[in-house]
Amino acid sequence: MTQLLSFARHELAYHLQRPVTYFYMLAVLLLAFLFTATGFASMVFGGAVNLDAPWLLNRSVAHVTLIGSVLVSAIAGTAVLRDFEFKTHELLFTTRLRKSSFVFGRFLGAYVVNLLVFSCSVIGLWLGAHMPWLDPDKLGPYVPGAYLVPLVFYVVPNTFLLSALYFAVGVLTRSYMAVYVQGVMFFLGYSIATESLSKLDNELFAGLLDPFGLATTDLAERYWTIVEKNTLVTALEGLLLYNRLLWIGLALLALLAAHAVFRMDAARGIRGRKPRRWLELEGVARRPAPLPVVTPRRGLAVDLTRLLAQVRFYYLGLVRDRTFLAFAAVGVLFTVHGSSYADVLWGTPTWPVTYAMIDVIRNHARLFFIILVPLYAGELMWRERALRSDQLLDVTPTSPTAVLVAKLVCLALVYATLIAVMIAGGVLVQTMKGYHHYEPGVYLGVLYGFYWPELVLLSMLGVFFQVVADHKYLGLLLAFVYWVLVQAFGAWGIDHNLLRFAWSPQVEYSAMNEYGPHVAAAAWFNLYHFASAVLLLVLARPWLVHGTPAGLRDRVRLARARMNRRWAAALALACAAWLGVGGYVYWNTNVRNIYRSSEDEDALRAEYERKYSLYQGSPQPHVEAIDVRVDIFPERGHATAVGRFRLVNRHAAPIETVHVLLPHELEIRALEFDRPATLTEADERIRYRIYRLAEPLAPGAEMSLRFDIADLREGFGNLGRNTALVANGSFFTQFALLPSLGYQRSRELDDDDRRKEQGLPERPRLPSIDDPRARDGFANEPATDWIEYTGTVCTAGDQIAVTAGELQREWTEGDRRCFAYAPDSKIRASLPFLSARYEVLRDAHDGVAIEVYYQKGHEYNLAAMVESVKRSLDYCKQNFGPYPHRHFRILEFPRYEKFALATPGTIPYSESIGFIARVRADDPEDLDYPYFVTAHEVAHQWWAYQVAGGHAQGMSMLTESLAEYTALMVMEKRYGPQAMKRFLAHELRGYLTGRAGESKAEMPLALNEFQMYIHYQKGSLVFYALREYIGEERVNAALAAFRDEFAYKPPPLPTARDLVARLREQTPPEYAYLIEDLFETITLYDNRVLEATSEPLAGGKHRVRFKVAARKLRADGLGVETEVPLADYIDVGVFAAPGPRDYEIGAPLWQERRKFTAGEMELDVVVEGAPHRVGIDGRNLLIDRNPKDNTAAL
Repeated sequence: MTQLLSFARHELAYHLQRPVTYFYMLAVLLLAFLFTATGFASMVFGGAVNLDAPWLLNRSVAHVTLIGSVLVSAIAGTAVLRDFEFKTHELLFTTRLRKSSFVFGRFLGAYVVNLLVFSCSVIGLWLGAHMPWLDPDKLGPYVPGAYLVPLVFYVVPNTFLLSALYFAVGVLTRSYMAVYVQGVMFFLGYSIATESLSKLDNELFAGLLDPFGLATTDLAERYWTIVEKNTLVTALEGLLLYNRLLWIGLALLALLAAHAVFRMDAARGIRGRKPRRWLELEGVARRPAPLPVVTPRRGLAVDLTRLLAQVRFYYLGLVRDRTFLAFAAVGVLFTVHGSSYADVLWGTPTWPVTYAMIDVIRNHARLFFIILVPLYAGELMWRERALRSDQLLDVTPTSPTAVLVAKLVCLALVYATLIAVMIAGGVLVQTMKGYHHYEPGVYLGVLYGFYWPELVLLSMLGVFFQVVADHKYLGLLLAFVYWVLVQAFGAWGIDHNLLRFAWSPQVEYSAMNEYGPHVAAAAWFNLYHFASAVLLLVLARPWLVHGTPAGLRDRVRLARARMNRRWAAALALACAAWLGVGGYVYWNTNVRNIYRSSEDEDALRAEYERKYSLYQGSPQPHVEAIDVRVDIFPERGHATAVGRFRLVNRHAAPIETVHVLLPHELEIRALEFDRPATLTEADERIRYRIYRLAEPLAPGAEMSLRFDIADLREGFGNLGRNTALVANGSFFTQFALLPSLGYQRSRELDDDDRRKEQGLPERPRLPSIDDPRARDGFANEPATDWIEYTGTVCTAGDQIAVTAGELQREWTEGDRRCFAYAPDSKIRASLPFLSARYEVLRDAHDGVAIEVYYQKGHEYNLAAMVESVKRSLDYCKQNFGPYPHRHFRILEFPRYEKFALATPGTIPYSESIGFIARVRADDPEDLDYPYFVTAHEVAHQWWAYQVAGGHAQGMSMLTESLAEYTALMVMEKRYGPQAMKRFLAHELRGYLTGRAGESKAEMPLALNEFQMYIHYQKGSLVFYALREYIGEERVNAALAAFRDEFAYKPPPLPTARDLVARLREQTPPEYAYLIEDLFETITLYDNRVLEATSEPLAGGKHRVRFKVAARKLRADGLGVETEVPLADYIDVGVFAAPGPRDYEIGAPLWQERRKFTAGEMELDVVVEGAPHRVGIDGRNLLIDRNPKDNTAAL
């Protein structure tokens, strides 16, 4: 024991004397500090969680140990290797040193050092949370153990596991490179495995397999509410306890195995491997070889030949190494694995089109390259010194600059090779999935044209850090710190790409618009960053080690001597290139276009609210009619809008002033009324104008506003160009090009933290449902409701242009095509404008022309979309009322946005969410979401475009929730009730996860404040459950009555209370409590099966006895729960084994709805057939935070 402790103390003292150890501590502390000091932790983990919440501290510390796992390899992995490196092992092994003392002593010392390093994460989190620039309200009350628990639960076991694994690899291989590679492999492998674990249905298995305990903790706390996250300390029990014990045990086994195979001798290798024997040639006479005659040559050709030879030498040395082969295998694994989860919606994948595979390589492999680039830069820059051949290289005529350039070119070629390997992996995935349209030009264009330059730039930066630091590990640490800092730049308001090295607008390939509008911006930004990297390397050149300087003072002396005229000329040239390219980029981003940082944007919106919010609610004329001509110029990315608003005063008093809000960055060529008016306020920064009418507009009187507005932006901005106006696939709405009337609340800052930074008070997300002014207009359209509309859209001669309404006529003007549209009746002012080179699929159903405008090659789901349109129109017309148009259009647009948007009779639909979905009829896991999304958008033709609520709480229940319910009914008619359980289970997870990440306060469904997890996920669950309790006929009767009463009615517009009243009228008395539970409160259940038995009877029957329990809870907006009395009807049942398309449970063998007034109920039933499971609320109609225990196997 004395020997062991002596070695442990020696190891600890060694590391504590090394400056790099304190750099590691500083890096961990800085990473944790930035996590909280910048608000990054809140941004990552979301929700209204305090910066010192136990829940957030646990995850932050666990993630720091994960991110810093590579540092462990530099401490624990090398602990046993130093004696071999410095040849002191030959002395040590001749003493009476015990193997156990040497192995375990070295390990113990290294483990204690790792504990000290990663304990700094807690200090960093505390310091960051208490910085003076942070809002003190973000700190909660002191929770005992909040900072101690993450140390005990995550730092202690995780560093023990990592230390044991890296130490074991060092023992087995006695290779530094093997230790570092294993560290990188473990980190990358874990990032792959975590995504796989999240897909496992067996939660116990998934929780046990996570070595860091992150997935285990998430499983235990995934549905914690805000108040629970802020106040509860994680308990070391259940699955988390088993996980920690399992991995500590495995770490001990790895350590014992390392001890068992370690050999106390001077030979490399492990037991069983024979040492090399060298052939000795004794007594063999050799004739001296004649020396060659060398004629030195000089010149550019010689230098170029030498450079190419060096590049070849370095490149082959790297790619032939087993390490590179391992990294290449990881790259392919990333591609293959990432493609399994790319663009999956509701568990259904897309076809592996080439741009989807490119996204996998760019996004899923980003972490891979972030680690690999600085690692290879360090390895190559220290290659000669590691082999002790640096002085041999120094005496050759090869210039150190040439060596540096050769290494940079080598690194570029290595990453080009890795990308080629990943492309091969992508093609392999496409082939395995039956997709053979490989598009090699797209692979090469995007990955080598725009992704590879980013890697080259990061390599140049990594080399710069190595030259300046002149310490391999310090250089790696500087690269790591840079990566951490650049992630925080956005939180600090540093978001101009000129200030963020290697950042540029991402070129996103689209089947419709190919490389898109950002090509020029990305190319110029990359050129600017290349000039920046060259400038950095020129500045670093004098500090490049050549020879054997004695120390820092000697390096400074040599660097000064190298700062000669040639160096100054190179520096001047690099500066000129940097300034020239940077000046051109700045001219585009800040002169030809408007640049505002995120902080500037917040300040502008705050100024808008301070100056003009006093006009909110002031009487404005209503837009009664819009007549507009929009000219789209796809080839230039321009558009113009010339038109007229017909305005009417619907108020009881005259209107003296008209407030006009204009789109940003557009040219206002004309804006004039048909009567005298004086411009009294013209705020060009905020784009707000106030006109005073010479004669007030009397009640009921009309006037018109003529406008001529152009989007003629040239060049590119900091984020590239506008993706709404592109060469093929332009799509925008009226808000992008047309003026708006009145104060627009949507332009205010909506995040309370950012509002506080700007000195603004908190504000509700939506006006109160009791505010009568909120019923005067639609959301974001305070001066419009139902309008008359005529629209003309002109575009390039090879494109089709579409807006809302029936096509009236088509004609040409020179080489341009024009289309005139007008609806048959008034519509809501939601006006789309689209233009592309479309293929058109035409069909008809019950007098409605159905048209799908799509990109050629995207025919996969057109039939399903058309069928969904037909079935949805049938369902809605039969149950709710007539369809108001003679057409229904679906139009594909590029994947720059990922949504479908309902507008009157016209549905813009992103190519990324339905057109390339791969719905496999034989796979029960796949949900036909193109069918569902289409049904949802058809339903909006009733729920949004016949009846819609005012701009108040609950408004989205009247549109999104009702559209979800309608789509569910259409889906159920096609796929059957059993298939709905899978969809509803997905919706329940989405709702529970959403409320766990709530940023303000959860609201009841009828008062929701456009909270998507409520109006989508909870809305689906609530309306489906109500249908199951009171019947589809009653629900639809209430919806039809609501529609009949409010369809196309002018203000005052309905609210959610009007719909709830109609539903209450249709609900039988015994279920009256449901209206309050489902719509007006946040009601949860804790239903579970306590015990269950089954015994066979004669005739194939079975007697099933089971005991169930039920609890009913009410929660407030922060998640504080209170149990309430139970007098509810809940389904209990016995279920058969699930069939191929069933989810978790099969068809019911017996099911009844029982009234629960006590907490528990015992049931004894006889069923026909073999029972498989019993359950209470087995279909999860009621919202239960732990739905897994609602059923139990027999």
